Amino acid sequence: MKVTKDLISQAVEKNNGFWAFGEKQFLEQYKKHLKPYVSLGNGLYAPKKTYKQLIIDINTATSKGYKNAKR
Repeated sequence: MKVTKDLISQAVEKNNGFWAFGEKQFLEQYKKHLKPYVSLGNGLYAPKKTYKQLIIDINTATSKGYKNAKR
């Protein structure tokens, strides 16, 4: 599962996403030039212009992790 977590972290970073669990954390991490942000649930945020790609990348990472776990 570590590989899946690493791939998810890479996907989040690549798409300028971040996790924030409160307004203070959100304000510390967001970048003004990437506004507006979309909440993807569970504290995950991404810029509106990259959130769809982030979802695709996370789905790809989790499917790779699932395939590797089945072996």
